[in-house]
Amino acid sequence: MKTRWFLFVLVIALMAAGCSRQPNLLLGNWLDKANDTVWEFKKNGELLMTRQDLLNGVTVKYKIVDDQTVELTFFAETSNAIHGQASYKFDEEILVIKFTEMGSLSGTTFKLRKIVEEK
Repeated sequence: MKTRWFLFVLVIALMAAGCSRQPNLLLGNWLDKANDTVWEFKKNGELLMTRQDLLNGVTVKYKIVDDQTVELTFFAETSNAIHGQASYKFDEEILVIKFTEMGSLSGTTFKLRKIVEEK
C-alpha cells in the first residue's frame, strides 16, 4: 500500500514539474532583414547565425535565464569567447533582442521576424 501511495505522489510531482515548464518561444528560424542574417535557435541550446550570402555561420550557445533575458556565449576562432546577456521581447510578430551586457556590443538591438516554413 505504501508503495502505491509513493508511486502516486511521484507521478503527480512529475506531472506538475512538466506542466510548469514554459515553452521556448525562441525556437526556430528568425530573419534579421537589416543584416541579411538568419538566427536559428535550436533545442540543444545552440544558436546558429548565418548570413544569407554565406554557407557557414557563427555558432552561439544560449541559455534562457527568464522570460526577458537570455545568456549568450559567442565562440570565435581568433579570440576568446564573448559571454554576456541580452534582453528579449516579442512585439506582435517581431522578436526584439537587445545586447545588455556584451561589452562593446551592449546596446545593439536586432529586430527579427519569424520564418514560417510552409508544409
